[in-house]
Amino acid sequence: MKDIKTKYGLSLANIDNLLEVIQLSGIANWQTAADPIAVEEYPETNLTSQEIKIKRRLRVEISQFLSPSGKIFKGFRLGGVKGVKGTRVFTVLDEDLIPICAEFQHGLGEVLFDLPGGEVEPGEDPAVCAKREFEEESGIILKNVISLSSVGMPVAARYRSARNFSFIGIVSDPVELKLQKLDINEHLKTVLVSLDDWLKLIDREMVQSYSASTTFLALRRLEGMGCIRRKGV
Repeated sequence: MKDIKTKYGLSLANIDNLLEVIQLSGIANWQTAADPIAVEEYPETNLTSQEIKIKRRLRVEISQFLSPSGKIFKGFRLGGVKGVKGTRVFTVLDEDLIPICAEFQHGLGEVLFDLPGGEVEPGEDPAVCAKREFEEESGIILKNVISLSSVGMPVAARYRSARNFSFIGIVSDPVELKLQKLDINEHLKTVLVSLDDWLKLIDREMVQSYSASTTFLALRRLEGMGCIRRKGV
């Protein structure tokens, strides 16, 4: 493979070499070490303190509702995360470059692509979270963010009460940088791809659904503002 070019401290990739670029950074599908087991059956002595915290926070609970027919409906859902909120930030840099993240997702068992973002801390303004998470994952400082969500888009609403808040990131001119700062449990690689290649990844179903929805919300807003125009539109 030819030397990988960089910009703003991030690797430049395209639809043809993207998987190779992220694999060189250690981002690839992980090998299954054992079959899944019930969380109650896994001894806590084999878990770290952080893993124990996650285990005790996540649990299956039964929610009960009165249906229109007057019957009690009992639904299973993932409890312990009531009202959890997340953020995703769509940012267009010069030359129509988009910062995206590649990360192995253990639920699906595959590497997927995402826009930068993360979980909102209790009592935190989603906009504050969006700016912080984008800067920590990309190393690019945002001048501000534009909200695309009022209440947040539901995520897997049958089993969770989580919502995603979408934002457009606005960078300074010239672009200002800072050191990336990933969480201890984050195993991701941030790269730059063209807008066209990002849309191709969405077409190929290699992108988390809430990042896809954030992208289309952002494009509609930016096109309405006259800030961007897609080819063929």
